[in-house]
Amino acid sequence: MKCHDAIRFISVYVDSELDPRTSFEIAEHLETCSSCAARFAREQELEKGLVAALNKGADEGDDQLWARVVQAVRSEPSRSARAA
Repeated sequence: MKCHDAIRFISVYVDSELDPRTSFEIAEHLETCSSCAARFAREQELEKGLVAALNKGADEGDDQLWARVVQAVRSEPSRSARAA
């Protein structure tokens, strides 16, 4: 698998939504490509942060929760800046 293919599937890979063969190919690629592995790690951290924000805000009203999630996403470096 090439980097552009791995990157194309990285979000669904993080969410474990790929077929077993594609998941295996991406896992193999991540073992040999430090650049894609770093991007994968950033995607995982972003996902964890969103889940944590949503869990923390479960007792808040929807408007407050949405405002916090938007603020958290805006404070993250842009995807293009992180990919560089």
